[in-house]
Amino acid sequence: MNHSHQKYYLFFLLIPIARLFFGLADIEVQPWDESLYAVRAKSALYFGDWLDQSTHAIQGLYSAAHPPLFIWLTSLSMKLFGINDLTVRIWSAIAGALTIFLVYLTPQRRSEGLFAAFTLSGIGFFSTFSRMGQLDIFYTFFIMLGLYFWRQFERTEHTRGISLVGVAFGLAMMSKIIVGLFLPMAIAGYILTLIFWKQISWQLALRQWLAIFVIGCLIAAPWHLFMWVRHGREFIDYYLLFHIYQRALFGVESNVPRLGRLFFVNQLPVMMSLSLVAAFIPISKLFKTKDRYTLLYLWAFLVPFVIFSISATKLRTYAIPMLPPLALLSGRGFRYLWREKRVHPALIAAMSILSIWGSSQEMRNFVRNWRKDMSLFAFFIIAASSLLLFYLFSIKRPGKTPSGRTVVAVALIYLSILTGVPSTIHYSSGLPKIAEQFYQERCLDLVAIDTTAFPSPQISYYFNGIDLGWDQSYRFNYIRPDSLTDSLWVEQTLGGFRNPNYVIVNNLHSDDSFHPIIKWLEQRSDILLKNKYYLIYRYSPR
Repeated sequence: MNHSHQKYYLFFLLIPIARLFFGLADIEVQPWDESLYAVRAKSALYFGDWLDQSTHAIQGLYSAAHPPLFIWLTSLSMKLFGINDLTVRIWSAIAGALTIFLVYLTPQRRSEGLFAAFTLSGIGFFSTFSRMGQLDIFYTFFIMLGLYFWRQFERTEHTRGISLVGVAFGLAMMSKIIVGLFLPMAIAGYILTLIFWKQISWQLALRQWLAIFVIGCLIAAPWHLFMWVRHGREFIDYYLLFHIYQRALFGVESNVPRLGRLFFVNQLPVMMSLSLVAAFIPISKLFKTKDRYTLLYLWAFLVPFVIFSISATKLRTYAIPMLPPLALLSGRGFRYLWREKRVHPALIAAMSILSIWGSSQEMRNFVRNWRKDMSLFAFFIIAASSLLLFYLFSIKRPGKTPSGRTVVAVALIYLSILTGVPSTIHYSSGLPKIAEQFYQERCLDLVAIDTTAFPSPQISYYFNGIDLGWDQSYRFNYIRPDSLTDSLWVEQTLGGFRNPNYVIVNNLHSDDSFHPIIKWLEQRSDILLKNKYYLIYRYSPR
């Protein structure tokens, strides 16, 4: 390795890593998952319930059944640096930065690692959630750390490597419910393939795998056993039945997309664009090369991809553990391309199409709307005919295409541009300023109006658990419009509060059932905030 080149690589690597931390405190805590975990972290800090936050968490074990490693670290950052939007998400940003750095370190060739790191950092979805205090980036880091230690173990055959993989597995299991199992499952698939290829002894491989599994379970078991002893069947119901069984088989919280099992087949090209094409290059050569590196990270991708594709519940965040393995495969694919004198036109076309498709929501909306106006059969015929015509055209002009180095250089520039594009997913509702104003005016009463089973967790976070009974000097009431009968009932409900009080209407869920109460409030209240997220009023009973 040329050390001067390595210095340049590290310098370029600092750009996507540093980007994750810029303006991290300028984005308010997001209204659902991020707020759920931020409330748990506050609870641990306020009440000292480090092992079990269910007493003060939103809906008890609904949000507190997830293992608390991320919560502990977030509480620690709050204790050291204060409770603010930065300390809520700093550990997620650190995990995202370390994941990018791990992706850079994993390949033996640093140039390949740089391609992989820029591929990962150029995925806007990965960068966005690295800047949000959620669990997905955090547990993904430990899975990638475990795979890195496994690669190191294979190179050195030092038994310490097995222990480090087990520790990474245990920490992943302490980060989010059950998904830490992706690590030993990926290694198991890798080992079974090598046994099938007759490259390793199954007895030795089994002992190594069991050692990893036992070490990880020893780390994760104490907290899980504590929660089981303390809550009994209720903990099992939330941990296994709700978060695993119901999510997998039936779907929860309206997160069942129409595409079904093809959901991630559609999402990954959007997220990765041209890098996805590069990832398939080493995969296509796998049975010929029997490359262990490609095999390991193919399994690391396939395990979450297959499990989440089969599951009824699907969220875009479920794709996060698939992205670093694909980035590593992309890095290897770009290395293969670099050595090619000429690149096949079909490959260039695929990269170009996915680049446009992945970067343009308008293009995707156009195709989606156009597709609605024709039958599936007609759409298939047009698509297949277009591909066939392009292929027939491309094979007649094999010498007119650029070299692999040119294609890789253009791809790297494209990925660099994506890396520099700031995240566009911001949720700026104005609620933090309203909460600050609420306490400055020394108000004592708060009303939230929404259609969901419980108020937005963002309210719980910024109003210091007012809806959770953290401070009994405040009074909170939650109104669901489907329970409203007439304006008199509304007036009696609000009139029972002390003077003055704030009323927060979730405008995202507003429908016809909201109209009577909104009209009633506008006639009798001062409006403090009106946007697509909230309608907030100051109501003073006569």
